[in-house]
Amino acid sequence: GPFDWSINRPKFFDAFHACIVAIASTGNNIILDHVLESQQWHDDILKSLSNHDVFFVGVHCPIEILREREKNRDDQDVGNRYLGEAEYHLRNVHSYGVYDYEIDSSLQSPKESASLVISAWQDRSFITNR
Repeated sequence: GPFDWSINRPKFFDAFHACIVAIASTGNNIILDHVLESQQWHDDILKSLSNHDVFFVGVHCPIEILREREKNRDDQDVGNRYLGEAEYHLRNVHSYGVYDYEIDSSLQSPKESASLVISAWQDRSFITNR
C-alpha cells in the first residue's frame, strides 16, 4: 500500500536509533552522520550510548552555501531533501546540546573536514575551526 511517512517515520527512526546502540554495543566503532531533529532524539541517543565513548561533532555551514547545496540537489533531482530544510535545521538542530568538536564544512573539502574531525577525536583537543 501507500507509504504514510507520518506514521512510518517515527517507527523507522526508533528502529534506526536502536540499531546504532546495537552496533556500538557489540564492540563496533561507528562514524554516524545523523541530524538530531529534536531534543528528545538528542537526549535519547546520549542516554542510550552513555556506556560508550561518544564524540559529538557539530557540522556547520553558512546559510547561503546550504541554500546553494539544496538547490543543486533539487536541480539534480536527488529528492532526499526539500528546499528550506537546511534553514530549518540551522535554526533548530544545533540548539539541543554541546558538541565535543565543531566544524564549518565550507572552509575546506569534505576530505579535509574528515581529517580535522579524526584529528580532534584522536587528540580530544575540542578546538573548533569556526
